[in-house]
This record gives sequence, C-alpha cells and structure tokens, in this order.
Amino acid sequence: MHDPTLVLLCLGVAFVASLLLAADLGRRRRWRDPQRLFTWEQKRALLARAGHRCEHKALLGYRCRATDRLEADHVVPWSRGGPTQLWNGAVLCHRHNRNKSNTIPTALYRWRLVHRRRRYALRIAFPPTKDQSPCTTRPPTPSASTRSNSS
Repeated sequence: MHDPTLVLLCLGVAFVASLLLAADLGRRRRWRDPQRLFTWEQKRALLARAGHRCEHKALLGYRCRATDRLEADHVVPWSRGGPTQLWNGAVLCHRHNRNKSNTIPTALYRWRLVHRRRRYALRIAFPPTKDQSPCTTRPPTPSASTRSNSS
C-alpha cells in the first residue's frame, strides 16, 4: 500500500497547483467594455447610418426590409469582448438579432457590411431627385424638345 503521508503530500501539492492555475486564469480574463448597452445618441446615429432599416443581408439574397422592431446590436458581441462603439454597432430587426445571438460573424460578412455601409452613406449624402428612381445615379436625359431649343 501507499504511505498516507505521501498521499496527503500529493493531494496538497495538487490543491495548491489548482489554486495557482485558477488565479492565473482569473488574471488573464478578457477585457470588457464597462458600458454594455448603446446610448440613445449612439442608437440614433446607428439608425441614421442604416437608413432606419435592418442591416442583415443573406449571402445570396437581398437586404432585410424590416423597419420596425429594430435593435442596436454589437457586430462582435459584448460577451466576446466587443466594445460598445459605433464602428462595432449594427441595426438588426428583432428576428435577425435573435438569430445572430452572441456569434461572431465571419470575416466575409463583416467585409460585406462595411462595403454596404459605404452605399448607405452615398444615398444619404446624395438622395435621388424627383426625376430619378432610387436605383439610378445618372441624371435624366433631356427630351427632344429641350435639345432643339438649346441649339
């Protein structure tokens, strides 16, 4: 059989080692932004940037058309170390926010989101005129009567 003092010594060493390991893991805990929720000013800015519409877009589909029950969401979730700042915020409808949960989107999804937002900014800066449809960016062509008057 084993010597009882040797068994107690091994248990004591294992206990101290587990305490040291737990203390080390506690110190290496991820940094978290102390502010978890977006402020009202940040939410207004996010909504304005998204055009008051859900920002979710499927890989091979269209952008979600939901304009009600919109929620401010962290692109990189707060629970995973994402800060509560405008660059990390997105506007999602209730359904898409629940589907996303606390998952970190793929690099492709984040890249596409950044490029879609550039188009939002262009639409806000240069809204279509009455003569243009929202999809076209070219000015309307002059009619035949205006061309003959200008010569």
